[in-house]
Amino acid sequence: RLFADVAFHTQHLKELIEEFLRSNEIFVKDYRRKHLVTDASGEKTLDEHPDAWIIFEVATFGTLSKIYKNLNHQLPEKSAIANDMGLNLHNELSGWLEAISYMRNII
Repeated sequence: RLFADVAFHTQHLKELIEEFLRSNEIFVKDYRRKHLVTDASGEKTLDEHPDAWIIFEVATFGTLSKIYKNLNHQLPEKSAIANDMGLNLHNELSGWLEAISYMRNII
């Protein structure tokens, strides 16, 4: 399993799509023009998921930090990311990301 909590992961994916749909970036507007549809209930949705590079261009720091924190602790990639940032433990990076996100939101 990639994620420690599947329900949180589902919520994070929903947040990513919402952030994408709110974006005013030209490449996002173009993508929405081509792929935004209205479902049977009248809700706007995408007919396919955008590529990761598009999503990550407009994702908030807070959502990305929550996704990292929810990665399964046994994944070697989670530790590798922390090590690349100069930290020994992935929990340290999770804590730093959470603190930075919090501080960024109150400043």
